[in-house]
Amino acid sequence: MQQQDRKILKALGRKLKKSREEKKISLNTFAFENGITSATLSRIENGVVEAKFITLVKIATALDIPLWQILEELNIKYDLATE
Repeated sequence: MQQQDRKILKALGRKLKKSREEKKISLNTFAFENGITSATLSRIENGVVEAKFITLVKIATALDIPLWQILEELNIKYDLATE
């Protein structure tokens, strides 16, 4: 995995974790309620793994954040359009 990819995964994970914590939902509760293992959610939030698209959709929907908005923030932050 390239360094840029790691930065993007970490930024995505931080955004998802921050959003979950703002809603005051524990990792275990959120994972259970959304059919994701707590280990998987933890790895996504820590930028350790590449999440499947459908998992990102589930997480974003549960957090009431449009997935496009999360991706757009990453696009702006990392200027992905030029790569």
